[in-house]
Amino acid sequence: MYRMKLRDKLLDVVDDLLELMKLTHRMAMDNLDTIMVGHTHMNHGQPITYAHYLIATIDGLYRGLEQLELAYRFTNVNSGGCGSCSGTTWPVDRGLMADLLGLDGVMEPTYDCEASQDHSMAIMFALSNIALHLSRYARNQYILAFDEFDMFRTHPSMCGMSSFMPQKCDPCSMFEWVGITASDVLGEMSRGAFQMKGEPHADVQAAFQLPFVTADCMVKAQACIGTYHDLLKHSIPQKERMLKIVRAGYSCATEVASHLIKEHGYGGRLAHSVVATMVRKAREKGLKSYECTGELLDEAAVYLDVRQPGLDTETVQRLLDPESFIQSHHHLGGTAPKENRRLLEKRAGTLDQAAERQSARRERVETALRNLDRKSAQIQGRSA
Repeated sequence: MYRMKLRDKLLDVVDDLLELMKLTHRMAMDNLDTIMVGHTHMNHGQPITYAHYLIATIDGLYRGLEQLELAYRFTNVNSGGCGSCSGTTWPVDRGLMADLLGLDGVMEPTYDCEASQDHSMAIMFALSNIALHLSRYARNQYILAFDEFDMFRTHPSMCGMSSFMPQKCDPCSMFEWVGITASDVLGEMSRGAFQMKGEPHADVQAAFQLPFVTADCMVKAQACIGTYHDLLKHSIPQKERMLKIVRAGYSCATEVASHLIKEHGYGGRLAHSVVATMVRKAREKGLKSYECTGELLDEAAVYLDVRQPGLDTETVQRLLDPESFIQSHHHLGGTAPKENRRLLEKRAGTLDQAAERQSARRERVETALRNLDRKSAQIQGRSA
């Protein structure tokens, strides 16, 4: 009975996850040219696009989806007819029972049917992976929505007013709720794991109660997915602000180092040191990256007592331009809009296939239960 209940709830969770992934895909298609800073260790790394970031989001959630689909396979099997551990001498057709209940097969060893319950843990492990992703995505956007950054805003319909500070009308508490509900999911998973740890592999209360924990975990996962979905749907990228930030910063510095290596024969570490020194000097002088010059790069080389590159200012500023950076990174999986469009078109097909699998699962269950109703009616008719 509880396998069927978990199955039905799991189908609802997959529906919610697919809806979130489709929304993420649509937003990525709308932001192929939205340039932003890619962060490493909470500082400027290299330029990316918002689409590029969202593609990573899609792929992270898809890995969670595949885990959920595997958990569904483990869950949607017939453990009925197992007795308590040894089966039954009654003429029970366990295969027919599976067919009539929309189950995908029979769990054959009758001792394992009540004892294992690891399908419950498989569900919670998958949900924990998804919740971890959503918590991290929400924290990213939460930070980038700070007034100091103003890279993202949220539609007022998703914002709440502070009970004490009248200037505050923001979605901060909603981002925090994503983290809280993600913690709830992880908590239920941990609760289930500790509940089963050290228990005998047998029909015991710890195993019997585990599906209740799993059901709670799925409810909390739906809250986490739903809150993040609503926040993402109402998110408004501040494109000009995002570009301004990346232009002013030094996240394209790796291109200058690469140019010194490829075009001027510098070794990798030496090129890195020259460019790092140039950036340090620029910051000391209060210069933005687009204000750097060829002379400043030479000054850095002189400071290090190495050969001066002799690049002109136009070349240095071209290498430090984020729009040029984005367009040049057109390799497999790179940030160029053309490559990101290709990745999204590929993922559109992948999501369509996932939706078809989900539709087939629902149809299998609904068809089986309609057949069960018909057979039950026939039996009742004869009995009457």
